[in-house]
Amino acid sequence: MKTWYNIEQKLEDISQWVLDYFTWPSTLTQVKVLAAQENSTKIPNLVSGKPDFVDKVYILALEGKTQDSTITTFSLPMITIKGKTGGYFYTAFIKTTGSSTESGFYPFIQP
Repeated sequence: MKTWYNIEQKLEDISQWVLDYFTWPSTLTQVKVLAAQENSTKIPNLVSGKPDFVDKVYILALEGKTQDSTITTFSLPMITIKGKTGGYFYTAFIKTTGSSTESGFYPFIQP
């Protein structure tokens, strides 16, 4: 039961981070991908410790336009999963650590 609470809490934390990231200081109305680079060292604290099921890690360079027409650029990690098509911004998972399990998410997002 505690494991599910941890996963729900991590998903809530991630959701809040995404909401804050994309709505502060103004809501993005357009996003354009400027570049995608595989496993960059630009953001090492985000992409280190890759789980076995993650195939590749990309860093996306993005340009956003806000409601008030302000242009901003930012980077986000994107992952691909072995045996799956498409890209994902993050994954939540359960990992075994010795005789117990714990929840985690990747890439690590610092709020």
